[in-house]
Formats: sequence, structure tokens, C-alpha cells
Amino acid sequence: MSNSGLSYLYKEYFHTIVATSQQQINFDVKKSASKCLRAIVLTRDTASVNSADGKADKMASAPYRFTRYQSHISSDYFPNQPLQVDNVNEDGNGESYYYNLYAMDKLDKWNPPSVNPTQYTGTATTDYPCGVVSFNFNKSNVSDLQGYTISNSRSLLVDMTQDAGNDVRLDVYLCFLRLAKVMQSNCLVLD
Repeated sequence: MSNSGLSYLYKEYFHTIVATSQQQINFDVKKSASKCLRAIVLTRDTASVNSADGKADKMASAPYRFTRYQSHISSDYFPNQPLQVDNVNEDGNGESYYYNLYAMDKLDKWNPPSVNPTQYTGTATTDYPCGVVSFNFNKSNVSDLQGYTISNSRSLLVDMTQDAGNDVRLDVYLCFLRLAKVMQSNCLVLD
């Protein structure tokens, strides 16, 4: 350790909840970070989450129901054009499935996915639904540490459209970089 201390860069997650029964969902993530890397939106049915009978799985995600989605930070949009899905089934949401594989680091042959497109959509009664939407904010194809700055003036806004006005709870996980500088007498943590 030198006089300037030890610098340690690591990924951290911020969690927020959005509850709605509207077909059109618009929300912003109220978090400031100098390097925002990705956002993962997990959809759950509110009835399952609030169920008191003990039979419903409170942690299970809902089936994939989004016909359109996009996010933006200031004037930068992710994806560049809104992802439009005309037919919400395993054949119609391949691009969304690909974005999730990319966000979960499942595109290389050494770390293959365990969820196929049919399971991702969750339309069959035997499948565990994976109604997850992911946004990638990484600026580099070489390093996964080049994200966007978000703050009060450059907030992350998400626009989503469900196929119907389902009563859902959205668990939003924002991945960002955090820097810890450790000195002999103290520690400084920066977002």
C-alpha cells in the first residue's frame, strides 16, 4: 500500500421497486452513479407477491409480457430504437432474449445459458417464466467498466408497454461501479 492508498473498483447493485397496473409503464431510477453499467427489470405478479396462502412462489417472475420497451439517459437511447414485439412468444422476443443473455454474461461458450427462449417467455405451464428485461449501458466492447454517468440532471428513464394492464411489481436492479480507496487510517467510498 502506497501513500495514496489501495484503490479497489467493484460492481454494486441498487434496488428499487415500481408497482403498477397500467399497460404503459414509465419510471425513472433515482440513483446517482459515475459508471452505470446495466439495469435489470424483473417482473412479478402482484397477486403472487402479496399471496398469504403460502402456495404461490413470491420470488417467481411473471411470464414475458412486454410488447415495447426502451430506456434512455439524457439523449442516449438503449436500444437505439424501441424494441417492438408484435407476438409475445418464444419466436417473437428473440432480440429481448439476446439482450438478457448479454446482460447476464451468457454469450460465450464457457458460460452457456441454462434458460432457452421458450423458458424465457414462460408461455408453457411447465416452464418457469423469466419475464426479465435488461438494458446494457456499457460503452466499450473490450471492457465492461465503461458505463454512463447518471444523476439528478441525467437520470435513467425506462418506458415499457405490457400486452395488457396486468397488476405487476417491477424489481429494478441497477448495476454500477463503486470505488473504494483504503488508506491506513480511513476508507473512502465513491460512486
